[in-house]
Amino acid sequence: MGSVDLDKIYKDFVLPDKKGLIQVARAEKPNTSDEEIIKLGFVLKKLFPEKIKEIGIPGHFFLTSLYESDLTFCNCTFHIPDDNLNVKSLTNSNLLLREQIIKFVDFLKEEIPGFKNSYITSTSPNLGVRKTRIFDCLYELKEEEIIKGRSFYDQIGKMSFVDLPNKFVEDGGWVGLPFRAMIPEKIDNILLAGRMISHDKVAHETTRNTVPCMIQGQAAGTAAAICAQKNISPKAIDIKELKSTLRNADVLLD
Repeated sequence: MGSVDLDKIYKDFVLPDKKGLIQVARAEKPNTSDEEIIKLGFVLKKLFPEKIKEIGIPGHFFLTSLYESDLTFCNCTFHIPDDNLNVKSLTNSNLLLREQIIKFVDFLKEEIPGFKNSYITSTSPNLGVRKTRIFDCLYELKEEEIIKGRSFYDQIGKMSFVDLPNKFVEDGGWVGLPFRAMIPEKIDNILLAGRMISHDKVAHETTRNTVPCMIQGQAAGTAAAICAQKNISPKAIDIKELKSTLRNADVLLD
């Protein structure tokens, strides 16, 4: 969206009672010397419970703006379809989400200071599917391992963000992503990269995010190259060689 005033939203809407505040982050934007709000999150359903229910929009709202006088990314739409693998269901989700965006923008302009002069500049060309089929893998991450920030002998990267309310890696730490969690139990010569691993809800809401998916992708590509060179399956790969190759490519492992 364009012409969104994050500072006004925070000072005039969120700050007075902080009832709905989830997060606020500040930093120096490029070509500026003062810290400004770059991310703001709050729970609308605590502030407008009846209105949110009436117009059918999600209760959580996150705003991100990284450049001075630039566009603001609004993370606010959500819908659970009948079946993420069904074309008709996905088409219906696309229609519902775009209707949701229009309703949401009208609501923001009417109810929240800082959105009065705002407008839509663009929307995502496609919806983002968070979860469909999940594979049974050689290793299944569990909630306790995520929260406690466990490390693994075969980790191919590090994660730190749990996308669930009141769930965090302890002490602002990190958890390792084991290579075994990317290898299916019953199918040979396949590596999984993305939102296909982790049955556990907390683990899935950690591994499915952008950075962990990038980590998985780089590890899968690197491992596939090693396997092709040596004519072996992923289950037979030398973990030390894989980690050494990733480390040489500046992947943060330790």
